[in-house]
Amino acid sequence: MRWLIGFVSLLLVVGTVRVMGCGDAEPECHTDADCDDQNECTDDRCSIADSVDCVFESSTRENEVCDDGNDNECSFGRCREGVCTSGTGSSYWVGDDTPCGPDGTPGVCLCGSCVVGSPGCSRHEECDDGNECTDDYCGRCTRQCEFATHTTFCEPCDENGVPGVCLDGVCEEPVCSTDEDCGDSKCTYGVCYRGCRCDNYPKCDDFNACTEDRCDPDSGECSYPALPDGTYCGCADWYFGICCPPCCFTPCQCCNDELHCQNGQCV
Repeated sequence: MRWLIGFVSLLLVVGTVRVMGCGDAEPECHTDADCDDQNECTDDRCSIADSVDCVFESSTRENEVCDDGNDNECSFGRCREGVCTSGTGSSYWVGDDTPCGPDGTPGVCLCGSCVVGSPGCSRHEECDDGNECTDDYCGRCTRQCEFATHTTFCEPCDENGVPGVCLDGVCEEPVCSTDEDCGDSKCTYGVCYRGCRCDNYPKCDDFNACTEDRCDPDSGECSYPALPDGTYCGCADWYFGICCPPCCFTPCQCCNDELHCQNGQCV
């Protein structure tokens, strides 16, 4: 009986060796710690789903902050499809006012860049150039005072006690009060914009891309000679099936056929 028990034990040992991989490839990993692709934008794990192999999953780390290797201490990378990618938008910036300092020079992070030196301002109210015709503000990304010309014209202002209006960032007297005050030649007509500034427009324009708009500077008379046949004049508007020289939009998104002049007409 003893010899029978020993023989069965031997068979079990041999069978175990065969199952453990006699002739089979050695497993790639045993635990997650055995898998590392040196990429912080992947999750490394040991998978036993089909075979014992390392799996590196990037979708689980998508958009996470990572080290992009750049020298800029005020920005970082984000994981994009398994790669640590640099960017320029605010989602890649270190928070404003975070201390920084290349070469030991103290500074703070502003809009993804290290700004060194003392800031010139911290609030808009600290900036004033004494000019009513500019907008004064403290630049978010520079912390320096910035002065921009008013985006609207003809705002009332006062220059040393003399009433005026803002024109191109300067307080001046209005240059017109009616359209008759404008017009710099016989070939233009003027419009008094908001009662203070002249805008001049060409007098001669037949809105035909296949003619040349001419004006006699002495008499102010208009003429419209035809352009040579074959001159490019726009494209076909496939929304309405009409000619829209030179084009409805820029670039010609509405167009499907180029048009050319023929006998002074765009066809």
